Amino acid sequence: MSEHSLNSNELLCLSAAGGSEIRVLEGVLWLTEAGQPGDVILHPGQTYRVRGSGLLVCEPLTGSARLLVRRNRWRLAVRLLRLLATGLRRGSVRRVGAAQTAPACSAC
Repeated sequence: MSEHSLNSNELLCLSAAGGSEIRVLEGVLWLTEAGQPGDVILHPGQTYRVRGSGLLVCEPLTGSARLLVRRNRWRLAVRLLRLLATGLRRGSVRRVGAAQTAPACSAC
């Protein structure tokens, strides 16, 4: 979890923010998420969970704002596992069998 303080006209841009949670501590925050219709206005105590997996942009509407960002670290791991599983089903990822011992060296 990370805390951010934004002054007037400062932006906070989060990439790969899918599943993250934004909580406003002070001020009023405007945010927009790539691929999602409309923008969101948050007041102190309100939270927003990022729906997509792309870019999120935040800016204080009045003066400054303080917010907490709780990143969803599991989302990336789940996405990689899904890609790996898809590759295995399609045969584009080679399965590795049990480790085999190397043949004995004749010089030994």
